[in-house]
Amino acid sequence: MTKTGAYSLIEAIVVVAIIAILTAAAVVYSGNARESLIVSRERANIISAIYRAKALTVSTYNNPSIPCGYGVHIDRGLGTYVLFKDRPASCAASSCTEADCIASDNKYLAGSSDEVIESYTLPSDYQFAQIPNNFDILYRPPDPTAILTPPGGGSQTVKIQGPNGTGFSFKVNNAGQITIL
Repeated sequence: MTKTGAYSLIEAIVVVAIIAILTAAAVVYSGNARESLIVSRERANIISAIYRAKALTVSTYNNPSIPCGYGVHIDRGLGTYVLFKDRPASCAASSCTEADCIASDNKYLAGSSDEVIESYTLPSDYQFAQIPNNFDILYRPPDPTAILTPPGGGSQTVKIQGPNGTGFSFKVNNAGQITIL
C-alpha cells in the first residue's frame, strides 16, 4: 500500500471536533471574563468615588468657602451612586458657617443639582443589595471621619450583585476605612 499524502476522513473529523471544543471553551470563557471585567470596573468606580470624597474633604482644610463635607450617596432602588458636597439649605451661596454644618443632616439632598459633583449608574443587570434603600457616606473636615447615614453600628456592608451570582462586597466603617470582602 502506498501513501498518497492526503488526510483520511477520520483525521479530518478529529481536527474539526478539536476546533469545535476549543471554540466552545473560548466562548464560555469570554462570557465569564466579561462578567469579571464589569465587576472589577464597578468595584474600582465606587471605591474610587468614596476615596475621592475623602480626598476632597482633606484638601478643603482651613478654607472658609467650603461645603460642610463631601460624600457618596447610594440609591439602591435606582442603582445609582452620587459623589456630592453637603451644603445645608441654611448655607450662604459662597460659604457655610460652623453653625450651618453642625445643624446639617449629614446626607444627600435628592434632586439638588447644587450638591452633585458626579453621578454614576450601575449596569442594568447589576444592583445594590444588603444596604438600606438610601445610604450616605459623608466625610467632614478637618479630620475626615466618616458619618454613615443611616448608622449601621459603626460600619456598613455594601454589596453589588450581578447576574449569575457575580458581584462583590465591601465594608465602610465610621473611620472611613474601606475593606473589600
